[in-house]
Amino acid sequence: SRIRPLKVPELAHTTPERRSQDPVCTPIMARTKAEAKKKIVGADPKGEKVRKKRRMKRIKGHIRKLQRTTNLLISKASFNRAVRQILGKHGPFKIEPRALRGLHEAAEPMIIQLMQDADRIARINGGRAGPLVADLHTAVAIGHPELLTNVMSA
Repeated sequence: SRIRPLKVPELAHTTPERRSQDPVCTPIMARTKAEAKKKIVGADPKGEKVRKKRRMKRIKGHIRKLQRTTNLLISKASFNRAVRQILGKHGPFKIEPRALRGLHEAAEPMIIQLMQDADRIARINGGRAGPLVADLHTAVAIGHPELLTNVMSA
């Protein structure tokens, strides 16, 4: 009844082929991202629902935050650039900053209403998540038919 010593393989003296075959020598590695995704795909639909709920909650919170504020949503620089571009087509006009501010404050609610109408038309009639140019034309035709000739020619 003699006790035999344990044989511990020396990694330095073994070949890579032998190390891969020997269960004692193979290192235990963590899963890669690709392996982890393979395991998750189709296995946990609840996880996808949770992520979607979080995303929707974040989006709705952002919308509520924007609805509470009185700030203008369209940036001042881009609105000024658009107005000056339109005025430049009709002649060399100058416009005061106060007039631009008033025009911005008057135009923004109309633009937002137009975009909401176009989005509603896209969801109901087209079954789409976002509006197309045709949906904008339809929204203009329904809400402001007097603008329709200008929109169609542009």
